[in-house]
Amino acid sequence: MKTYFRNIIFSKTPLVGKYKFRKEFRIFPAPFTGLPQSEHTLHFPLVIESWVNDEENPELPAELNTIENLLSPLTNQTNKVSRISNLLSALSNHRFFQYKEIEDNWGIPIPAEGINEELNTQSSAWTLGLYYYPNMAQDLRIEHFTVSNAPDITFIEHPNYFLDDPVENKDGEITFSERIDSALKGYYSLDKYTKTCVDSAAYLICNGTDIRPAMKSLSFLSLISSIETLMTLEFKSKMKEISFICHDCRTIESSPYKCPKCDRPIWGIAVKFREFLKKYVSATDASERKYKKIYKLRSKIIHNGALLLGDSQIDWDINGETGEQWQLHLETLQSIQLFGSAISNWDLHLRCVNFITILESIFLKDEEDTKMEQKVKARLSKSLSNQHTEKERIKSLFSNIYQVRHKMIHKALRIKIDYKELSEAQKIMINLFLKLIQYNIVSGFTDKARLIEKLNEIKS
Repeated sequence: MKTYFRNIIFSKTPLVGKYKFRKEFRIFPAPFTGLPQSEHTLHFPLVIESWVNDEENPELPAELNTIENLLSPLTNQTNKVSRISNLLSALSNHRFFQYKEIEDNWGIPIPAEGINEELNTQSSAWTLGLYYYPNMAQDLRIEHFTVSNAPDITFIEHPNYFLDDPVENKDGEITFSERIDSALKGYYSLDKYTKTCVDSAAYLICNGTDIRPAMKSLSFLSLISSIETLMTLEFKSKMKEISFICHDCRTIESSPYKCPKCDRPIWGIAVKFREFLKKYVSATDASERKYKKIYKLRSKIIHNGALLLGDSQIDWDINGETGEQWQLHLETLQSIQLFGSAISNWDLHLRCVNFITILESIFLKDEEDTKMEQKVKARLSKSLSNQHTEKERIKSLFSNIYQVRHKMIHKALRIKIDYKELSEAQKIMINLFLKLIQYNIVSGFTDKARLIEKLNEIKS
């Protein structure tokens, strides 16, 4: 059975016109009386209408059975709004979003006149981060799609849409590319698996956009991961053309792609990345050089932590011998910073992705691009224990964390997470940071290479 619903979402540029896509959804300016407004806001409320199939309402844990009739359909509707919001954000120059987490914070209302001396006469109050007004529940109740009196949204010629002033603007208005209808038509015609991959790519694009002000390097990784997710679809059939000498270490016997220098067969993630962008963006030599630089930067972040240091407040004026002496110290600090960001992320699947990023930045050398999972787990376990049973337990636990990461990044799938295992993994990560500090201060290890060499000498 179909259930139509209406919700309030937000954008960072005002929505002046209405837009509807067939019988799937529609967005329009909020017409309600009493709607909270502020001329100082950077989050502009708008209305979205869509529908869900009641048969797809998710089952809830047993402890939530008493409110299942309320929470289950609400979860289904929230997920639908997230998919549409992320998709519109990925296909346009604008970020559409909803408030998923209700947080308490200290705050002071901004006066109508703006920030002025009046603020000095006020005291902070404990506030609930919630958009609400008394008639909101009634205003959001619908039984079918409604008709908005707003004018149609403005469409811009493609590709000028993405080149001519594409920046969010609180004094502007939301516009769409003239091709958005055809893009959405293609999306809604996809099979379930492919649509899930596109949903994941759109989510990663939005995640990269949202965290950019605070964590530029993680933002960069999220945007690259969105491309890698689509690459999974593009090159799925290509795997039939690749033969391996060894499937464990992925040594290639033959491939349609050759190294331009030695003519040996190649087929790694970097090759896929370049070929994908050459096909869908630009195939010029200059473009290919840019793709190589982008992916090289991605590898430095994941395996070296190079850019992550720039996200912290650490002085870059360190070089030569002094820089080498502080390398492990700095990498430990940036790993702790990234861990703090990871555990504050409500998305547990992305939290697992970030955990693996941290571990690979600590335990992999720049040139290591084979058997990476095996090396990381072995070095992690050796760094924390001398007992064979404990080392095997650590490796087994992080095998499961790696699986969550692999499925999320390469297959666009969200497999079930064992919460107890995730909690234990977080404890292990904290113990690792303490151990790294000990290696640096007590044992005198100053760089990652020396630490890895020492760990490699220890028998598994």
